Amino acid sequence: MLKLIKEHKWFYALWLAFVVLGSIYFQYFSKADFNLYFNCNKNVCYDLIFKNATHLSEFLVSMIIVLFLLSYRISYGIFYLLNAFFISLIVYVLKVQVFNSPRPLLYFKPYSILEPVAGVKLLEHYSFPSGHSTFAFGSMLVLAIAINNKWISITCFILALSTAISRIYLLQHFYEDIYAGAILGVIITTLHYSVAKKWLIDAKQPWLQFSFIDSFLSKKTK
Repeated sequence: MLKLIKEHKWFYALWLAFVVLGSIYFQYFSKADFNLYFNCNKNVCYDLIFKNATHLSEFLVSMIIVLFLLSYRISYGIFYLLNAFFISLIVYVLKVQVFNSPRPLLYFKPYSILEPVAGVKLLEHYSFPSGHSTFAFGSMLVLAIAINNKWISITCFILALSTAISRIYLLQHFYEDIYAGAILGVIITTLHYSVAKKWLIDAKQPWLQFSFIDSFLSKKTK
């Protein structure tokens, strides 16, 4: 596990900085302060950015990532799919069976002070933890591990954080939801990778290590 963190230090360093600095929020701000701040300062540009950023954790983008990873190396594509399953299962249990906490729409309902982003359907229940945030950090960590490049790792972290912030901006979650999601996503993925590395990632079966991209590029150079 330490070797994994060392090899992908840029993603983990940025994530750890977010976890440490992000914990300060709980000392000085209340549960809904970020929601109120974003809602009071929303504009058309931010609406467009965050409405699109939230799609990173949704089906279409996930399928694009899966296809890329399967083409890059079959074992990474399988790992991504398994990781998505584990994250979905754990988040479901926590959201539905354990916490079942209200989302901002229900929380603010007595006050009628929110102005939702146009075209966004607001949910009322199962707020903690944020599934989009958990999935975003988990999937972007898989991508960072697979490609293993400094700038890709930094980009992956920024994309994951943007998705998490979009959930607050769109009034679907509170800060505590996306904070927990960021921690969960990275921990689940890291533990899963540590277990799967020997039997999947570094497996000796040739078909698991096959890369359609490498095969295509090698044929092009001949």
